Amino acid sequence: MSALDALLDTPFAYHLGWTLVHFLWQGVLVGVAYAVAKRWIGETPHGRYWLSLGTLAVLAALPVYTFLHLTFS
Repeated sequence: MSALDALLDTPFAYHLGWTLVHFLWQGVLVGVAYAVAKRWIGETPHGRYWLSLGTLAVLAALPVYTFLHLTFS
């Protein structure tokens, strides 16, 4: 067994892999919510900026939350 096989056979790698899989569908949901909210807000640059900033914050926090949830539940 190589060192890579030993590393990939850890709970950390297992949870990290499932975190990435879950982030795919979570990212799609956040993208759809962003598209709907962008239409609702309209053409104000200030509103679009804050909506985009909030969307990026959610996209950054989701994998962290998912990994912690998978690890400690």
